[in-house]
Amino acid sequence: MSFAQNIREMSLLDEPENSTGSVKVIGFFAWLVAVLITIFTIWELDNFLTREGERVGLVNHKIGRVEFRPDEVLIWSPTSKNQKIINNDYIATSDASKAVITLLGQAKVKMYENTQIQIKLDMKNKEKLYLLTLISGSIKVEGSSSNNVKIRIASGDSEFSLAGIEDGLGISRLNNTTDVFGVRGKVAN
Repeated sequence: MSFAQNIREMSLLDEPENSTGSVKVIGFFAWLVAVLITIFTIWELDNFLTREGERVGLVNHKIGRVEFRPDEVLIWSPTSKNQKIINNDYIATSDASKAVITLLGQAKVKMYENTQIQIKLDMKNKEKLYLLTLISGSIKVEGSSSNNVKIRIASGDSEFSLAGIEDGLGISRLNNTTDVFGVRGKVAN
C-alpha cells in the first residue's frame, strides 16, 4: 500500500460516519480568515512604513530603546537610525535610553531617559515654527541660529519660545512640574 493510500484511509477513519462535511467547511473558513488577516496586516504594515507626510526631522542618534508613533496610531514602533519623523509624531525613550533628533532647521533635540515628546511643525509666512510638547522626562534643545526657524516648547501650563538658540535650553517635566535648566540664548516665557 502506498503512502498516499495510507493517508487517505487514515483521514477516512478519523471522520465520523455521519459527518456532513461541516468540519471541512469550518476549517476552510478559518483558513480563509487567517489568510485575509495576514494580507491586511502586511498591507497596513507597508502603509505604516512608507507613510507619507511632512518630514519634520530625523532620529540621528539613539542609545537603548527609542520608539515613535504617529498621532493617529496608539501602537509604538522601534525607531531606526535616520528614522524620518513626520509632523505630529510622538517619540519616547525608555530606561537608560537617549535620542538626538535633528529638526529641519538644524536645531537638535536631545531626549534623555524616560522622556516622551510630540513634534509639530507649523509653516507661517515662510517661517518654520516647531511646537515641541514635553509630555514627560527631560529634553535639551541646541543649535540653529536661523532666523526663519522658531521653537516653542510646551510642558504642562508652561510654554517657552526660543529664537536664535546658541548653547541650548533644557527642560524637565517630572511629577507634573516643569523645571528649566541650562538656559543660554533668547528665551521668552
